[in-house]
Amino acid sequence: MEDACGCLMAVSSVGGAGGATSAAVGHQSHPAQRQGERAAEQRMRRPALTAPLPLLLLLLLLGCWRPLHASARVTAKARKPRPQVRNAAPQPWASLDPPPGSPAYTSMVRPRDYYRVYRNLYYQNGRWYAFVEPGSGGAPEIEEGLTSNNAVFKLPIADLKNFTNGLNMHYVRGNTVIQDFPFQAYPLHLGHWLELNVPTWNMVLTDGWEKHTSTGSRRVHQLLLPNSVGGDSQLDWVMTIQQMTLYPAHGTDHPEPRRIDYYRLAEADQMSWIVFENLLVPQDRYTHPWNSVGFRGHEHGDLWRYDGCDRYVNGTFVPAFEHPSIGEVFRSYAHAFTQAVPRADGGAAALDTLTLVTYERGEDTPRVANAVELLAALEAVATRHGLKAREVVMNEEVPFPEQLQTFATSAVIVGRQSPMLANTVFLPPGAMVVELLPFKWEWHLLSMLYYNMTQSIGDIHHFAWRPSDASAARYKPKGGALAEPIRYKDWYPEECHARECLQPQGSADLVVDVAAVVAMLDAKLPRVRAGESVEALKEPWPVAV
Repeated sequence: MEDACGCLMAVSSVGGAGGATSAAVGHQSHPAQRQGERAAEQRMRRPALTAPLPLLLLLLLLGCWRPLHASARVTAKARKPRPQVRNAAPQPWASLDPPPGSPAYTSMVRPRDYYRVYRNLYYQNGRWYAFVEPGSGGAPEIEEGLTSNNAVFKLPIADLKNFTNGLNMHYVRGNTVIQDFPFQAYPLHLGHWLELNVPTWNMVLTDGWEKHTSTGSRRVHQLLLPNSVGGDSQLDWVMTIQQMTLYPAHGTDHPEPRRIDYYRLAEADQMSWIVFENLLVPQDRYTHPWNSVGFRGHEHGDLWRYDGCDRYVNGTFVPAFEHPSIGEVFRSYAHAFTQAVPRADGGAAALDTLTLVTYERGEDTPRVANAVELLAALEAVATRHGLKAREVVMNEEVPFPEQLQTFATSAVIVGRQSPMLANTVFLPPGAMVVELLPFKWEWHLLSMLYYNMTQSIGDIHHFAWRPSDASAARYKPKGGALAEPIRYKDWYPEECHARECLQPQGSADLVVDVAAVVAMLDAKLPRVRAGESVEALKEPWPVAV
């Protein structure tokens, strides 16, 4: 392992009492092994000091000196039986009582492309482990990429009962859903919260997921948020969506699932092992398929800088509702949860409001540079088509009912790409969206995040406009990662996929081609209002050039 001073200490991979053996596949030996080995080292006499005294004093001051031959002596010396570890008091969300059949090896199934179920997954001091039988061939069915920020390390254990007897074990009983927010730099981005909750919703509404758990129950007992630190996941919008998403899994007969966030995990004794009886993992786009600690890892900065984290993106999975009927139920649940926002009878055809949504979070907010001109043009368009125009300024901290009210009462939404457009899934049937995309801003079709979801509902018309010339981007010299982001204006989209280029593109103010947007509205609105299908009016998504 690597200690706080960065010194390397060689550790033997010999197993525990009774001949149990374990080794991390492709990685250093795990903490359970090191616990017993450190205790053995302390009982041994340190070797004679042979280095010069000033050097030894310096190493001792830095805390980096270790006996050089300790691990070899531990390997050669016969081990005494490991005493039973007395368990410390567990966290309120964990239990000292093991589930029936414990201890048990880890298993995993993937019933659908949008979720997996792990049984008996082990957590210790920030890492996840799968205990597997040595003869299982590495348990290839257990996927090592758990979430975007967490990987599973496989440990072959010969004598599981003997091995776990020496560990400080706690148990999270029942069914736990994990939602690991992918981008720590943007914790308030509602769109990324939505793309975690839509697969969760698909899973919760799917018949049969409980058959893959040890409980056989459709109830979700815990919501695990390992990458959330309180404030970001306490937004009213996020809390409401999570409550709504998990409601079918507990209803009125049971309390809401416990919330276990990063702080709750960090409070656990670092020497304790926490066993999750059933861990339900909604699929995201950013789970690394190999052994890695994901976006949280020390290597992530270099990967993001040089290859745009291409290796971290699932190129085949698209977060979307599995079926239009599932999307419709999601939309209706939103109104049921707020109760103060009734659904419009007759859908968008019965509404007469065109809304310009303006995202505002302070001085550095990416804006529409010619917003006054755009609003005036939208007012004229609305008048021509028998509508009325309004501008609504909002951000993530606006309570969920107010955001729902804005979108549920709009026949047409026009807005720059922003977290606010996560609410487009709550538009009434037959509504229309015109999304204004930043210049050259694209990363693995991330610009289609909201489009994919509205299209999977099947009754929302979603169009987009994107500039093709750098004159539409008003770069901010003090924004993004570099002092002069304008240097990236001539880069090809294939080159502009790393942080230094993407952030300046996304944070630049946008000069909208008002005439082009007006022409799109004039061409589409009459047919949308006449009730033509989404498929009949669909247009190709504009590419970054």
